[in-house]
Amino acid sequence: MGNFYKDKWVLFDERQLKAPVAQDMNELLDQVYDYMRDEVARFDDVPIEFLDITGIVSERFDTSQEFDGYKGREIVRTGQSWNQFLKTILTGSLALPDKHVERYLETGSTGKLRKWTRKQLESGKSYQKGSHREHEAVLESFYTFRGDIRENVIPGFSTSNSYYDSYSGEYCDMRAQDYGTGQRFIVEMKNIIGP
Repeated sequence: MGNFYKDKWVLFDERQLKAPVAQDMNELLDQVYDYMRDEVARFDDVPIEFLDITGIVSERFDTSQEFDGYKGREIVRTGQSWNQFLKTILTGSLALPDKHVERYLETGSTGKLRKWTRKQLESGKSYQKGSHREHEAVLESFYTFRGDIRENVIPGFSTSNSYYDSYSGEYCDMRAQDYGTGQRFIVEMKNIIGP
């Protein structure tokens, strides 16, 4: 019996790595591996070998790098800018409209996306298009557990998802706090579910 894989896209911030500022993408990747190894070490049932990084996208370096690995739903392609990658996720996987995604990428404002997503769900259009799960995840990502609007959010990336939990959602916001913009990065990975 073989292994199963769950794709994950995980949002971090360089400031939570507690490491010197990375000088390039390779150094950033090394820091990410160290951080994840320490993070996962707390759990007896999640060995680090079960987390396989297939790509990384950096806001600060404004580029991406893909790695050899399993072929499947990988989205990261070497040389994508931060905004190109986000647009691919938001308009593709999360089924959000181009015009609102463009506005979000230009301004950082999520107001139009929040309003559009809520309207799609309330009218039933999300269900008709088969994108209700994606839109529910997007809407959830805009709010804290208390119902306050979250700042510097990337639509669809939820704080209730986790990269080391194969049963949680695919888009994870693992930032320990809102550090603002400028040093965010997204790791594309396979969470390997053993036999």
